[in-house]
Order: sequence, then structure tokens, then C-alpha cells
Amino acid sequence: MLYEEDVGMALLQLFPYNRKMDEISESKTPFPHRSRCLYLILYMVAWREEGNVEISERNLDLGTNSKDGATSYAQASIWGKKYFGDNFERLVHVKTIVDPANFFKNEQSIPPLPLSYSVEEKQ
Repeated sequence: MLYEEDVGMALLQLFPYNRKMDEISESKTPFPHRSRCLYLILYMVAWREEGNVEISERNLDLGTNSKDGATSYAQASIWGKKYFGDNFERLVHVKTIVDPANFFKNEQSIPPLPLSYSVEEKQ
């Protein structure tokens, strides 16, 4: 089905998860989906348009940040908690320390908390 359209390049990979994945705690890595998944499915398509190569590998169906780059904690938590589970909170705090100006951002990047934002306010 990936080759039904003339997209240039398509890739589908299945990564089997097994009991070894259950041995790693959900809080040890940002990706928490271990015991509930049989496979990780990676799908990617690439195409050339006006000299640019575009690659899509994010699951934007979960939700996205605002297109203008201004992303609030509340907006990002809609998709972030679905993807990162309980690790989302920890990742927000890391982002706030490492990249408080949100220089590194995309449709689904973790947002930093504003300096005046307290933990109580975001809940």
C-alpha cells in the first residue's frame, strides 16, 4: 500500500517488543510504552517537491504545538501525555533547564515552562 502512490520512497519497519522491554522501568527512558506494546511500527515516506526533501516520522495524529512556535504547557500536554505518559512532566522540567528559550522546537517538541510558571499553576 505504501507504493500505491508515487511518493519517491517508502519504508515500513516492525520492531518486536518482548519481555526484555518489560524489565526496563517506564521512568528510565522518555518512551514509556513497554509492557503494553507488541510492536513498534515505524513508517516513513519521503518525496521531492520544488527541490526540498520532506520526511514524515512523527505521529501528528496525537496533536501538535501551535504553528507559530508559541506552545503552552497545556497545549503540549494534550499530545505529550499520550506519547510520553508519566515521563512528560520530567521531560518538561529537563527542557526548561536545557532549552528555556525553546530554540529547538517542532510540531511535537516538549515546551519549557515560563520562568514565572510554578508547578502548581500548570495543574
